[in-house]
Amino acid sequence: MTAVTVGSDGTFYLANPAPWMDLVTGVLDQAPDSDPLHHDSPPRTVLVVDDEEVVRLLIARALAEAGYGVVEASHGAAALALIESGAHDLDLVLCDLVMPGLNGHDLARWLADHHPEIPILLISGYPLPYLEAHDLYDPSLPLLRKPFLPSKLLEAVEETLPSVSARSPSST
Repeated sequence: MTAVTVGSDGTFYLANPAPWMDLVTGVLDQAPDSDPLHHDSPPRTVLVVDDEEVVRLLIARALAEAGYGVVEASHGAAALALIESGAHDLDLVLCDLVMPGLNGHDLARWLADHHPEIPILLISGYPLPYLEAHDLYDPSLPLLRKPFLPSKLLEAVEETLPSVSARSPSST
């Protein structure tokens, strides 16, 4: 049985998320088999940053099943370290907006200063007034609202990624 509790900040906590995983896995399994990637280009790599493991795993699975390369980080500081290491050729950072420590808004500012070539797609389930009150909302950055279906995730990723021709060295 899944126990749901609500924290003082309005966050829902699942004591046993396994049944929810089965439900969402079923939704993922019903996702269309269309491949949003351009078949004549190498796979695009997305860094998925979310402190909620279940959410991060589901997003990573949806992206991987669509043909994306996926790298995961469980918090903002880990994402920053992965980016700075240069170990992965990242095409996009997909990051939860509200996380302890280095949040998605701060990571987006750091990326803009240090790696403006890497776009960011922020995700959040918090209401807009909360994000605005805590100076986390930037209307110039793409924001995908939780919960979302895999199809909406893939659509938002494709809209945020620069076109393949814009990223290729031959286009400059």
